[in-house]
Amino acid sequence: MEKPKVILNKKRDFSDVINATFSFITQEIKVYGKMLLYYAGIPVLAASILGAYFSGTELSTLFLKLETGSDYQLGLDYQLKVIGVNLLNAMVYVLLSGLSYAYLVTYKENGAGGFELQDVWSRFKKGIGTMILFAVIISIIAGVVIAVASLLVVLGTMFGSPVLSVVVGIPAALFLLCVFIYFLVTLSPAGMIIYDESPDFSNIFTRCFELIKGSWWQTFGIIFILGIIYSMVSSLFSIPVLVSSILEGIAYSSSPEVVASQSKSFAFVLTALISTLGGNAIYPILAIGCGIQYFNLKEKRENLDLLGRIEEISDSTI
Repeated sequence: MEKPKVILNKKRDFSDVINATFSFITQEIKVYGKMLLYYAGIPVLAASILGAYFSGTELSTLFLKLETGSDYQLGLDYQLKVIGVNLLNAMVYVLLSGLSYAYLVTYKENGAGGFELQDVWSRFKKGIGTMILFAVIISIIAGVVIAVASLLVVLGTMFGSPVLSVVVGIPAALFLLCVFIYFLVTLSPAGMIIYDESPDFSNIFTRCFELIKGSWWQTFGIIFILGIIYSMVSSLFSIPVLVSSILEGIAYSSSPEVVASQSKSFAFVLTALISTLGGNAIYPILAIGCGIQYFNLKEKRENLDLLGRIEEISDSTI
């Protein structure tokens, strides 16, 4: 007997959202996975290779510095590489999120199996510009807040007593952390709003606050649980990297000149690549979860499922 298809426009409690997330992924894994592989496969692979190569090169550089007795300093070149890798990873996350949101909206409008991959791509292209702009603005605001907080802590350390710096710094850090979490949860429906409702940019923030009102804790719990699941599964992909690093350290302690002479560790680069690819492969869990919760929040506000059923009954009686 065929299982019923997942309905997106539906009110759900906390556990139902989690279950619907994995039910949807299981149901659509072939088409959804093919779509991600087709449109995001090359960018994800490129970002993973560059990140793994960078990590392997830096590890080999560290061993070389230890062998020669030189200081291992994180200079401007290193900082630029880190920024470049992080920007590339951020672009990958935006790509995966955008494709996931576009897929959900296309599924909602056409039903399971009622659309082609090109339909998802067409919808994705319409919203990706707004989504990138939104991500950039949020990143700039977060960066400014972090910079100001860091500056206050530094000034407190320079011109105040260490005790005063701790007394003021810790509560300030906790306050900023709480504010960050609050807005992170509140703005979590933004991607789905962009693709499903196509609002003016200024209305995205208003719409987020409107949907999340009265359901902040539920949304926080869903993101928290899915985040734990994502972290636990990602950590499994990180085990080979940990083992490789330990083996590299053991090899260095026994034959430092051999390890230090290597330009880069192939084993470490390979395991880092596997770890990065694994993390990117399961990242859509978070995007799909946020999408399911968006439809839940929207249904609570607008009762779209009920209106749809009334419309079906009206059509059948005509």
